[in-house]
Amino acid sequence: MASPRPRLGLPPEWRGSALASRRLSGPVFRRRDQLCLLCLGLAFSCVALVAVGIGAVGLAWMVMEAPPSSVYHNLTASPPLALTDSRKNGYFMLLGFDALGEQDPLQAGYERKVEESDLRDCERLYGR
Repeated sequence: MASPRPRLGLPPEWRGSALASRRLSGPVFRRRDQLCLLCLGLAFSCVALVAVGIGAVGLAWMVMEAPPSSVYHNLTASPPLALTDSRKNGYFMLLGFDALGEQDPLQAGYERKVEESDLRDCERLYGR
């Protein structure tokens, strides 16, 4: 009789742990497959939801393809130019602020010329 062949593989003290790990890894691999299926299902659902959303927006756009109302045109029309006459500028009114009571401040500001007293006031104001 020949001597028994030595078994290749794990040493005897590791054999129990190898069996336990195989018993535990079976459900893990099944769970991994389930997780993969879950992730694929969620990804497909997200893509389908985005496609349905785009289709709904496109359908709503086609339904609402009516021309804009007159209210929309009134609200989006550009305003008329406020300054049609350069003499009616508010800056001239500020220049004519010190006009006498019977004088038009706008006209006084428009006709105002730089005087020597204005230069002195500026120098005094800015400390030059």
